[in-house]
Amino acid sequence: MKTMIIGSILISVAAVAAPWTKGPAANRPTLFKTFGDIVNTPEGLALDKDGNLFLSAINGVDPSYSGHIWKRDAQTGKWGVFAVTRTNTKSGKSFPQGIVFGDDGNLYYAENQYFADRNYASTVRRIVIKDGEPLRCEIVVENALLPNGLRWRDGALWFSESFAHHGGKFGGGIYRIPAKDLRADKPARLLDKDQMERDTYCIAWVPTELRSRNGIDPLDRKVHIYTAGPDGIDFDADGNLYTGSFGDGRFWRIRNLGGGKYAPPELLDDTTVACCDGICYDAKRNRIILTAAAQNALYAWNIAAGKMELVWANGDTDGADGLFDQPSEVLFLPDGRLVVVNIDAPSPGMINSGADKVHTLSVIRLP
Repeated sequence: MKTMIIGSILISVAAVAAPWTKGPAANRPTLFKTFGDIVNTPEGLALDKDGNLFLSAINGVDPSYSGHIWKRDAQTGKWGVFAVTRTNTKSGKSFPQGIVFGDDGNLYYAENQYFADRNYASTVRRIVIKDGEPLRCEIVVENALLPNGLRWRDGALWFSESFAHHGGKFGGGIYRIPAKDLRADKPARLLDKDQMERDTYCIAWVPTELRSRNGIDPLDRKVHIYTAGPDGIDFDADGNLYTGSFGDGRFWRIRNLGGGKYAPPELLDDTTVACCDGICYDAKRNRIILTAAAQNALYAWNIAAGKMELVWANGDTDGADGLFDQPSEVLFLPDGRLVVVNIDAPSPGMINSGADKVHTLSVIRLP
C-alpha cells in the first residue's frame, strides 16, 4: 500500500505487483502495436515481397467484429484494414487464422470454420491481389477441419490440420498442395481423416498425447482444444519441416529426404513446452522460434546443439507495456526484429488468466 496526496486529501492506493519475468534482459519484449476491439483476437502474420506486414484477426473472443486482415505499410508504418474476409454461407462467420504469401503474390489464409462447424466446413482461401489491392477471394482447398499454420515452399502451399484424429487416436496432419492444384474452379479436396493414408496431399500425421493440466481432463469439452495436434510450421535452411502441437506442446521435425520425400515425424522435445502455437525459422542464428502459449513464453530450438533455450517468459499481464499476453504467432521483420502476436484468448490452465481489453503485438530485437 502506498499513499498519494491530491490537493489536501490523502489517498491510499494499492500497489499492483509487476508480473514476474524470466530470460535475458536484452530479450525483453516491448510494445509494437495496440489495437482497439476491432482486433480483439489477433492471429496470423505474413510479409509480402515489399516487406509490408499483414495480420489476420480471427476475433474469436468477441465475434461481433468480423474476421478480417490488416496491413502495415513498410514505408510509412501505418496500419489499415486490407480485407474483410468472406463469411461462410452456412455459419455466417469468418475465422481467418494462418496466412502466407504464395509465389504468385497472392495471400492465402486458413478459413477456420471449426469453431462454428466441425463437419469439414473449413477451407483455405486465396485473396487475389492486383496493384496492391485485394481483387477477389476464392476457395482453393476444401473439406478441412482446422487448417492452421501456413507456409509456402518449393512451389507448394503447406499447412497444418490441428484436428486430424485418426484410428481412434488424437493428432493432426501436415499437408502439401502443389500450386497447380490450387484452383478456384476446382479446389483441392482433402479426404476425410479416416482415409488419411490415401490422401496424396497428406505427408505426415502427428499424434497428440492427452495430458492433464492441473487436474483438468483434456477430454472435458471446456478444454477440448488440448486434444489438438500440430499448430505452427516452418522450414530450416535444409528444407526440414518443424512443428509443435497445441495440445501437448511436443516439438517435432520432419526431415527432408530429397526428391519430394519426407521422413516420418521425429520427436525432438516433449517436456519443455506445454502448449505450442506459432513457429518461425531464425535464419541468422539457425534456430526455430516457437511460442509457448500456456506459459506466456518464447523458446528457441537450437538446431546445431539439439536443445531448447528460453528466449523470454513473463507472468500474467494485459500486455500494455509489451510483455507477453499469451503469445501465438511469430515472424521476423526485414530489419531483424521479431514480432510476436498476443492472441489473449486463454484456455483453462494457462498463465494468461483471462481476455482483456488491451490487444497488442510485441516486438523483440534479439542480440
